[in-house]
Amino acid sequence: MTDMEAGRELDTRIAIKVMGWTRVERSTTGIAYPPRPSGFDPARHAYHSVPHYSTDIAAAWLVVERMKDNGCSLQLHWEAGRSRQWVADFVEESDEEFTGEQLGDTAPLAICRAALAAVQP
Repeated sequence: MTDMEAGRELDTRIAIKVMGWTRVERSTTGIAYPPRPSGFDPARHAYHSVPHYSTDIAAAWLVVERMKDNGCSLQLHWEAGRSRQWVADFVEESDEEFTGEQLGDTAPLAICRAALAAVQP
């Protein structure tokens, strides 16, 4: 699962597994989720697009912030050797244990793969 390619499928998995969204669905205009306020009225809900976590560094940084809130810090670097890819790993701050480094052609992709690896059992 952590070898997923960048795109809307990966963005959706991040929204559910990392960001904690409880309802994500595809609409005619793309992947969206309804907000979760108390007293939710399905007849009046508004949809918001799932951020492009795996392709937009600003959106990927939201993933980093969420992981930080969950007690993990990011290790990210460019591997200039043979692989020539970004390498990301999250470290659980409580026991300083690495969750398993992940590679990506872009930093957002590596971050998303590492976040999924960290939250998977």
